[in-house]
Amino acid sequence: MQEWIVGVIVAAAFLAVVRRYMPKVWRRALRIRLELLARRLGWERLARRLAGSDEAAACSDGCSSCGGCGTDDAQPVTDERFVIKLKTVK
Repeated sequence: MQEWIVGVIVAAAFLAVVRRYMPKVWRRALRIRLELLARRLGWERLARRLAGSDEAAACSDGCSSCGGCGTDDAQPVTDERFVIKLKTVK
């Protein structure tokens, strides 16, 4: 029995790490496939929950792409970067 409990805990931890570090495109594709599978199996509540998460994550997913979540005059965040050219020694 303890082995099963430890296995469930390890599996949950693995899924949490995968969910956190998986690229956004892969997460979206996985969510779409799970939604289609849920609809095929007749699990409409789960399918609606999976389908609704795209709209909810548009501004509140922590991507900081708009620079002003919740404001009407949101401007894109400009990431100022510069390049330092090094002299080559001959």
